[in-house]
Amino acid sequence: MLNRAEVIGRLTRDPELRYTPKGTPVCHLALATNEMVGSGEHREERTEFHDVTAWDTLAETCAQYLAKGRLIFVEGRLHTERWERDAVPQRRTVIVAGTVRFLDRPEGTPIPADTADAVTSDAER
Repeated sequence: MLNRAEVIGRLTRDPELRYTPKGTPVCHLALATNEMVGSGEHREERTEFHDVTAWDTLAETCAQYLAKGRLIFVEGRLHTERWERDAVPQRRTVIVAGTVRFLDRPEGTPIPADTADAVTSDAER
């Protein structure tokens, strides 16, 4: 079976870094992608929004170097989260990041020297 997602898009807000009760870093990213749909005069741009979760060192690096508006490439796997709110089942599908590549670099923004602009999660190495 194959469970792989690859997206290129811009962050719609600053990364949110948190820690689990055991101290594991987790970073939540909100990513927007655009595509042109239709043909001829009826072409229009469609925007999709994606939730991305990064863990461990990857989470800390994303939180340190990324900000709203940055263009990134994310490779990872899809994961559906399930919970209940007011006894009503809820769910959402997120991309669990394995690799994040920084595709643009605002002037004056440092990039970790050992990453070559790409960061891979500890689990993917």
